[in-house]
Amino acid sequence: MDNNSENTSQVNPILMQFLDENTSKGKLQIIERYGDELDDRTLSNIEASLDIVAASNDHDDRIGYIRSNLKARAQFETNRLR
Repeated sequence: MDNNSENTSQVNPILMQFLDENTSKGKLQIIERYGDELDDRTLSNIEASLDIVAASNDHDDRIGYIRSNLKARAQFETNRLR
C-alpha cells in the first residue's frame, strides 16, 4: 500500500468525535468549534450521518445548513423524564 492510499483511508478525528456525540447540541458545538477545519469529504460524511443534503457546494453554506439543522433538532431534544 502506498502512502497516498493510507492517507485517504484514515478517518478525520473531528468526524469521529461528531459521530460519537449523542446529542444534537453536542454535535452543534463540534461544528461551531471545528467547522472551518472540515474538508468537503468530512462535510459530506456529516451530512450523510444527519440524512441531509445541502443545496450548495459552498463550504460556508454547507456549515450553515448543518448548523441550522442541528439547532432545529436540539430544540426537540429533552433531558426530562416522562
